Amino acid sequence: FYGTQNKNLKSTAKLETIKEHAQGHAFDYIGNTNDDLIIWQSSSQAITVNASRSVEKKINQLKNNVISIKDNNSFFNPSGFRNIP
Repeated sequence: FYGTQNKNLKSTAKLETIKEHAQGHAFDYIGNTNDDLIIWQSSSQAITVNASRSVEKKINQLKNNVISIKDNNSFFNPSGFRNIP
């Protein structure tokens, strides 16, 4: 879920939107920033992609069985999604 020019969907606002769409069902979440910590806390599965060491440390303190992906060529990167050729 992404925000608009008028509404920034991150942290609590993004979590509320995800919960609304999930309608009480469990959800997994992929992220890479401190803003994602609150969402991972509510997720069934926390997945990080190219997260910093400090974010990795924090999420591993909050959740068990975190999936961490490190890939410089990943479609998921700290600056957002790349264009798919």
